[in-house]
Amino acid sequence: MGIENNYIVSNEKSAENVEPTALAERVKKLIPALFRLETSGLEHLDEIPPGKRVIFLTTHMSDYDVPIAIAALADKFPRLKVAESSTHETFSQNPGGFIGRHIGGVENSFSVDFTGGGSGDGKAVFNPQNFESMKGALEEGNAIVIAAYFDTTYNNKTWKLPNKGGSGGVYLGQITPDAVLVPVAIDIKSKKAFGMGDPGIGQIIRELRPKVEVRIGKPIVPDTIEGIERFSTILNMRKNGDKLSPEDREDFSRIHNAMKTGSEAVMSSLSEMLPPEKQSDSQIKQIDSGITDTKERLIDQNQEK
Repeated sequence: MGIENNYIVSNEKSAENVEPTALAERVKKLIPALFRLETSGLEHLDEIPPGKRVIFLTTHMSDYDVPIAIAALADKFPRLKVAESSTHETFSQNPGGFIGRHIGGVENSFSVDFTGGGSGDGKAVFNPQNFESMKGALEEGNAIVIAAYFDTTYNNKTWKLPNKGGSGGVYLGQITPDAVLVPVAIDIKSKKAFGMGDPGIGQIIRELRPKVEVRIGKPIVPDTIEGIERFSTILNMRKNGDKLSPEDREDFSRIHNAMKTGSEAVMSSLSEMLPPEKQSDSQIKQIDSGITDTKERLIDQNQEK
């Protein structure tokens, strides 16, 4: 037996011979009926080191970003599973999410704690326990698709990447041995932003299947965060009101900052793959700063001459 593209398969087989999940199979057929997909960066998937457990981290500028990513990746990674809001478990909280979860198969869905309903009026809650079952699925040879962040306002209902990313995908990459993170940016070329806590089907129909550019980034092999296994314990102590030792507080701060750095790397990659009007403000400032530094350096060089 050998490992190819995260799948444990016999040496003569390839990813095409792997039994797809219902999620990958059904979403791959459904999404092209709604959108015209163009995918770039597929060559980056070949850069994933053999034997790695793959976590795809996507944009979430609309509720369609994650399923679009699944459709674009399904041929290369047929054993896909998805992490989604816990509100998708209940029809009354999120009818669209509930239906989508059952279309892809409940067995292929992992819930991330979220307060509120399906209209974006709540917030994501970081719960380390959510990621244990995802870790198990990765170790069984599946790949996971998860949003790199969840902005409940959808950046004030505009298709624009927020400055701050989430920690869930980065944490999953830390607790799973041999994990690799792959950013996937979704750029829906619609005349009007939609799908932000609402179906947006009317807009899709009016525009006759909007074009979507899916851009796959270079894989990121995360640096190991020392003591990551203690993060869940210390977090529970904080929630329970237990007294933390100076060592506990120092470890919590260090691990939290390291995960934040990992999240910033993912968000930067996503932003770079988007057009300027959809990039995060922090990315634009970074680009402007680089341009200014280059101009100043050229001016200094000319003055020296």
